[in-house]
Amino acid sequence: MKVEVITLHSIRNYGSVLQTLATQEKFKQYGCEVEFINYMRQDALEKNFYREFTLNDNPVKSAAKRAVLYPTIHRWRHVFDGFLSKNVTLTKQTYTSEAQLETNTPKADIYCTGSDQVWNSEWNRGLEEAFYLKFAPDNAKKIAYSASIGRDDFADWEKPEVTKLLSRYDAISMREESAVTAVRNLGINNVCHVSDPTLQLERSYWEKMATPPVVNDDYVLIYQLNKNKLFDDFAIRFAKRHHCKLMRVCVRYDQMRLPGSPILIPEVEEFVSLIANARFVITDSFHATAFSLNLNQEVVCIYPGKFSSRLSNILKATNMTHRHLTDFNRLDIADKHTDFSFINQYFDNERKRGTDFLDKVLA
Repeated sequence: MKVEVITLHSIRNYGSVLQTLATQEKFKQYGCEVEFINYMRQDALEKNFYREFTLNDNPVKSAAKRAVLYPTIHRWRHVFDGFLSKNVTLTKQTYTSEAQLETNTPKADIYCTGSDQVWNSEWNRGLEEAFYLKFAPDNAKKIAYSASIGRDDFADWEKPEVTKLLSRYDAISMREESAVTAVRNLGINNVCHVSDPTLQLERSYWEKMATPPVVNDDYVLIYQLNKNKLFDDFAIRFAKRHHCKLMRVCVRYDQMRLPGSPILIPEVEEFVSLIANARFVITDSFHATAFSLNLNQEVVCIYPGKFSSRLSNILKATNMTHRHLTDFNRLDIADKHTDFSFINQYFDNERKRGTDFLDKVLA
């Protein structure tokens, strides 16, 4: 049985490539031939990324930004594209539009919308019909595996078209419980909750994948996707309180000037290791939070300004809402160590739910 999956694999960050790998692994466990459609949003193409990143800048500021971007993107290619090339099966053709997919649709028994924020129209700069499998033949089986809208609901303007597109699906699973409600409110009832693909794999899978420890000392790890000085100041004081070294995963060269000893765009396996061996993780990232919990690491979560519902959903589900930092003077937020027995049982139950979904749709 061949499954073609479309997801946000080409967004060069750790969460995107790790959820892609995890999705492939889950389908392979069923003996499926899995291939990911090498689809790239227009704004994700490098030529457009450069343009948008320097939009409205004067020539001096634009040149300064490009001086940071060029080596950053070169490293991204090596780390993220290299990881996918080595570990994930992609279509030979790269698609950049729905029209290309309709003209040369890859053949499959099942078409699958994968995980991450595939149905977040704000994140995707509009309603991306490709992520709704519009190109897939009418008579083909269509499913969604742990899809996300990144918010509590669809925007009003997109609901009529989304309803039409989702009505073609045979089965839908959403990453957040709030998104299940959003889909049902559209009148689509063949929907259930399945947690992120990275959580569908047990802790031992990721520990086996991780490199040996990157840092020998006790350390607090920062993985920060959104600029926030209060976050930075808190991390410095928090690390001092716990007598730990402060380490930072830098996803761009310019982040090396921020607090914490920089680890510049580590290999994906090193990223997993950095979380697995940290004493504490401070993050505004959903996937860093998910990995910390799955790997039984102490985490402090700072919500970003947008798309925080995915973070609140996982903290609520794991009884970890007390680790959502709202007061940057709460240096004692992680003084009490976490009893991970409830969290581990929750993830076991979620893995069973994910297995039940795949048992049904792949039967």
